[in-house]
Amino acid sequence: MKTIFELGPDYKGRTYGPPFYVAQWHCIAPGWFVFGRNEEYGSRLVKMVARPDVPPRKYKHWNGQLSRGWWKKYEAQAVADRLNNKEIET
Repeated sequence: MKTIFELGPDYKGRTYGPPFYVAQWHCIAPGWFVFGRNEEYGSRLVKMVARPDVPPRKYKHWNGQLSRGWWKKYEAQAVADRLNNKEIET
């Protein structure tokens, strides 16, 4: 499965980096995602930086079509570990 990386810059020119961590995003989509932090804001500003490249579809109890995260936490954790160890060039 391919992975989509979005480390930045965002609309304000901010980039997001380590430490990368794995979490669920209950209010937006099902599954596990990789998040990064912006050091300029004291690591309080977080953003989803990696997700699997799967086509969006309709899920039960969700409005509209969503691009989901990984179903298993260990799959997302493997991507986060590789990003933290700088094994992945984005």
